[in-house]
Amino acid sequence: MPHPLTETLVFPRTTARAAAIRRQILAVLAESDGMTVPAATAQIAAGWSARRRRGGESPSSVQTAEAIVCQVGADLDYELAAQA
Repeated sequence: MPHPLTETLVFPRTTARAAAIRRQILAVLAESDGMTVPAATAQIAAGWSARRRRGGESPSSVQTAEAIVCQVGADLDYELAAQA
């Protein structure tokens, strides 16, 4: 039987990172009426990936960062669609 704490464990650093990504996506959306959540997410993901590449991070680390941004964007898109 799985330990209950492992199922509910939330890492503060990951939560803070997701909140920062969410704020960035929302800021891009606020700048343009015609911007969609997927387009804003792609813009933020490109920025995060470029910074990591310039910082010399591994390709897998760059892909992971991009995947995290895309997941946060997908979650945000789902939430906003549910509110509409």
